[in-house]
Amino acid sequence: MAGIKDVAALAGVSISTVSYVMTGKRPIGANTRRRVLQAARELGYLAKNGGPAPLSGETHFVALSSPVHDSTSYTNYCAYFLNFLKAARQLGYETLLLTEETGDEQLRSIIDTDGGWCRSYGCDYE
Repeated sequence: MAGIKDVAALAGVSISTVSYVMTGKRPIGANTRRRVLQAARELGYLAKNGGPAPLSGETHFVALSSPVHDSTSYTNYCAYFLNFLKAARQLGYETLLLTEETGDEQLRSIIDTDGGWCRSYGCDYE
């Protein structure tokens, strides 16, 4: 079974870079991320949690729309968001937190920015 060292060697990156790609704990450039995922796919690498690494080469997103007001309890809000983020990452999702009243409009503006955001992250949009 392939290990993280094997993925790092094939992708030409450090072990910590492979770890960051697989866990999402730090941002990694798109080209480096693709190389790591390609190497993991070729080797059949399984992530530390025993589940498959995000091998599809696609990025999946989940958005949480939760407006922030002057009366928002930041302690509760932070705990909720961090648990949401952790669960999403374990399932291979990137996350978006939309904090305006018009979260749907916020999301549309991200997608409609000449498609630049989606091209950067490799998502499909219409």
